[in-house]
Amino acid sequence: MDEVRNRLLYKFDELNTLEVVLSAGGFDKEYARQKFRDALEDAYIEGFAAAEYQLQTEEDIEEELLLLAVDKEYDGESIFTKFDNYYENGDTDAMKTLMESEFHRVYNEGGMDMARATGKQVYKTWNTMQDERVREEHDYLEGQKIPLDDKFVTLDLDEAYAPGGFSLASSNANCRCWLTYSTE
Repeated sequence: MDEVRNRLLYKFDELNTLEVVLSAGGFDKEYARQKFRDALEDAYIEGFAAAEYQLQTEEDIEEELLLLAVDKEYDGESIFTKFDNYYENGDTDAMKTLMESEFHRVYNEGGMDMARATGKQVYKTWNTMQDERVREEHDYLEGQKIPLDDKFVTLDLDEAYAPGGFSLASSNANCRCWLTYSTE
């Protein structure tokens, strides 16, 4: 589990570097958007690989599932349209929150998709960073192990299949939780 956690922290560091570069400007909007898209695709691949490692299997990434995860829409608006608006308005805080939240969501979707691809009965366990930044609702979920297609339920009754997938934006923003997978 430490290897998966450390690798995720490394990917967050890469994302932070990208955020700093994009916040400083100097890139046109199209290039910045492409860098964001590349980061999301990388997140999916990394989440997929982490689940493969944990379940000791090899599966092929389905391009269609990757694109569904990356090209998410909220209320009919693409995350890339939101990104463009934040970029054009110089709202670097909103851009950073969007990038982190979406990176995190896509990473976890990659892991879930890989676990489903095994065709086995897979269980997922909620993990936090176990530090002072973990919110109470997520600390409550620490260590909970449930079947892959069940939802985690927080103290405030918000539900999600994985970190980054709650209905309340406040449950997703700045979340650094992740899942581990097992067949027992």
